[in-house]
Amino acid sequence: MIVFEQIDAIALPAGRPIHVAVGTFDGVHRGHRQLLRRMAERARDEGGLAVVFTFRNHPRAVVGDGQAPPLLTPWPMKRALLGELPLDAVVGIAFDHEFSRTEPEDFVRDVLIGRCRATAIASGADFRFGRGGRGNAGLLARMAGECGVVYEPFPLITDEGGRVSSTRARALLAEGNAEGAAELLGRPHRVLGRVVSGDALGRTIGFPTANLRVDGETLLPADGVYAVGVRLAGEDEARPGMMNLGVRPTVGGREHRAEVHLIDWEGELAGQDLTVDFLGRLRGEERFTGLEALRAQLARDRAAALALWRQKASAGA
Repeated sequence: MIVFEQIDAIALPAGRPIHVAVGTFDGVHRGHRQLLRRMAERARDEGGLAVVFTFRNHPRAVVGDGQAPPLLTPWPMKRALLGELPLDAVVGIAFDHEFSRTEPEDFVRDVLIGRCRATAIASGADFRFGRGGRGNAGLLARMAGECGVVYEPFPLITDEGGRVSSTRARALLAEGNAEGAAELLGRPHRVLGRVVSGDALGRTIGFPTANLRVDGETLLPADGVYAVGVRLAGEDEARPGMMNLGVRPTVGGREHRAEVHLIDWEGELAGQDLTVDFLGRLRGEERFTGLEALRAQLARDRAAALALWRQKASAGA
């Protein structure tokens, strides 16, 4: 899969059908993957190429109130997840103030059809684009017809809980419902972080933890203790662990931290990059009467985390 990170760098071959799916695709959730696989299948049927046009950041960080929701998938993760799909190329650009002033007609004509050489375009039925969000599926359909390009709006996907969407996944994670979010995403919610120095308190009570620095744009679930799968840099298989999100009230903590404990593992993690999958929430953050009470609860948490890890592993999660 070829990745282009600037519009001017896009270099796709002439003479072959090129199907382009366009959208933000934060989370690369079940609905996104259905759209992208369908687009890729149609491209293959025509002997063409399957291309995604997306953004490295969230457009709402620039337009509207400028208050973008935290990302389910920052760009490195989104790029990796898209790389698991049968795509030939991904265009991931930075959505900035200059791009936000692009008229929707210019975006379709000059970018999707001009630079990307699209012969077919697909998007979610609710996709909005262009200056002021004026572009929609109706405009895309009209302009595609005028330019001799096929346009396919992909219907919204729903389940018993409602619409499958990035917004709903974020809401579930804000409640601590990691398993519900995983159902929407088609995988556990994942964060990337680097291990930085902590106060090593966990070692003194038999539960050494790695203090994880996570990009501030990344969505962290509600505070509490979670069963997690942890992949160390360079490893393909995840290890069982548990993660605490919060301020650690039992020891008088004030700084919000993400601390992960690897079960039945010993070694030095400082400076390493870790990938953490949230399998399920075990409990909320609590204040205990002292370190002994905390130690006893952590032992119960570890057993529960390992049991959930084994359950997910046996189910193929």
